[in-house]
Formats: sequence, C-alpha cells, structure tokens
Amino acid sequence: MDEQQPASNAPETNKAGEEQNVQQFQDLLREYGQPVLIGLTVAVVAFLGFAVYRNYKQSNEQKASEMLFSARNAEELQQIATQYSSTKAAPLALLSAASMAFEAGQYEPAQYAFSQFQQRYPKHELSPTAELGLAQCLEAVGQAAPAAEAFKAFAKAHPDHFLTPMAILGEARAYEQAGQFDEAKAIYEEFIAANPASPWLSQAEAGLTYLEQARTLAPSAVPAPAPTAASPIVVTPEAAPASPTP
Repeated sequence: MDEQQPASNAPETNKAGEEQNVQQFQDLLREYGQPVLIGLTVAVVAFLGFAVYRNYKQSNEQKASEMLFSARNAEELQQIATQYSSTKAAPLALLSAASMAFEAGQYEPAQYAFSQFQQRYPKHELSPTAELGLAQCLEAVGQAAPAAEAFKAFAKAHPDHFLTPMAILGEARAYEQAGQFDEAKAIYEEFIAANPASPWLSQAEAGLTYLEQARTLAPSAVPAPAPTAASPIVVTPEAAPASPTP
C-alpha cells in the first residue's frame, strides 16, 4: 500500500506570513514613529515589498511584490493597487501611495487613496492608519471642524491604538485652527496631565505654548500649520510668533 502523504499546510503558512508582515510593519511604526505621522517613506515601502516578496511566490503575488519593492513614487504604487488589486501587496501599495501623495502636498489625491483603502479593506489591520490619514487630509486643506470631528471619532473608536495620541493632538490643532482656543487648550492640558511619560508629551506641551501665544494675537492670529506626512510640524516656543509690543 502506498504511503499516504500528509496534507499541505501552505495556506496556514501564508496566513502566518501575512500576519507577521503586518506585525513587523506596526512594530516599525512603534519603534521609529515616536512621533511620526502616517507618511510612509520609500524605505518603508521597500521593507514592505521585501516582506511580501519573501512570503508570496506565486504568479501575480510575486509580480506585485517585485513592483512594490521597486516602486519609487505614488503613481507606481497606485498602479500596483489597481493592476494587482487581489494580491497581498495591493493594500500596502495603496496606503503607501496615499501617504506619499500627502507628503508631497497633494491632499486631494491622498484623501481619495485613503478613502479607497477604507472602502476596499475595511477589516485590514492597517485600516486605522487610513482613517487617521483622512482626518489629516481634512486638517491640511483647512476643513477644521470636520477634521476635529474625525480626529475625535478616531480616538473614541481606537482608545488603545498606538496612533491615538496623534489623533488627540490633531483634534486640538483642528480646534485651534477653527479659533476654538478653549477647546484646544482643554485637550492639550488633559493630555499632558494624563500622560506625563508619553513620548508625545513634548508635542502637547509645545502645542499648548503655541496656543497661548496665538491667543494673544487673536483675532488676527494665524492658525497652527497642518502636519506633513513625513514628520509632524511642531511649533516650538522659539519658533512661535512673538507677542506684539504694546
């Protein structure tokens, strides 16, 4: 009698590999993203491309992985997301394209790409990143009230997410941008009091300092600038506008 061969466990292996890729990406953000916004640099794209390439060897999966590894701009990443939409590389490419567009100041394309990610991959582990990206796009184009609501909704929906401090500070900035200084101040002060050991503490303190100085210039004060995708713009006390002389 022929010896029976054991069943292949390839699907389980692929699934484990995918989960490992996502975990590695999130660990990377935690380690190097304090503080960091959602922008994904070419180096991160290369890392993700290599991770996907290592775990998926079949036909379109392999091709999409190779393209992700070598992509250098948002257009190439969008092509991967569209042409290979059923592959594991597609959501990573789409999220990277959105972030690179945001980093380049192309807020409408970035907003569209973040929205597409949420529609196509609502259960993906990185969906909260796209959700926060949409809020930042609203802030960047000056839609302060919708941005504040979006940041607030993120913090409420993801209270333990490692990006939640970014959303809380984003809500404060949006209120400040809308001229609602009391609301912004309350958020900064609450965050500072509740998170004395947070790596985001210096940003909250700088934001509060800028806010207090901006209030002295009201109603002619210019709202705090929106962040970029590559790194947050924090207005330090030295960079804040000086109070007018009497």
